Amino acid sequence: ACMAITFATAPTAGDILHTFVERTRPFGLWGPVRDRLSPGLRADIRTETRRDIVAICVAVPWQLVLFLTPMAMVTKRWDQFAILLAILVALSVALYATWYRHLRTEPFSLTPHRTPSQVPEPVT
Repeated sequence: ACMAITFATAPTAGDILHTFVERTRPFGLWGPVRDRLSPGLRADIRTETRRDIVAICVAVPWQLVLFLTPMAMVTKRWDQFAILLAILVALSVALYATWYRHLRTEPFSLTPHRTPSQVPEPVT
């Protein structure tokens, strides 16, 4: 049903897609929309995508160990708990180094950017 609705409805406007790709920086088949971005932003997106792929290789084992560590504690398997805790700390440091410290810090707004002429006058 989702695919039928996708092809039965009108395409999304180009400026909306441009804003979406600029803000969310998705990886995948966004080439035609991504080509409209500035070369600097495209390079930033490529770098961020490569970093995310590396981070996934760290984040998946981190999530598994995060689940197993308290399980070892609850079952009082202290030897396994100590090993898992050490692995969790190591993976947390790796996840910080490969992903968290590279997150963007600029403010994010859900409202579209508007020029002063597009902002409506306040109603009094």
